[in-house]
Amino acid sequence: MIGLLSNAQFWAVTDHQPLWVSPFDFLRVLVPVTIGNVLGGGALVALIYWFVYLQPARD
Repeated sequence: MIGLLSNAQFWAVTDHQPLWVSPFDFLRVLVPVTIGNVLGGGALVALIYWFVYLQPARD
């Protein structure tokens, strides 16, 4: 986002060049992260629901 909105003076002051990320590189990282979040979040939520609601009722 900074690369799209900043001008040349910004890059001269920071002594860096804007990073170009191709759509393929973006998806290459996004797909495993999304899968991990869905599986990890699903397992965590399922574990919490099991712990809270499916335990035997206490008398």
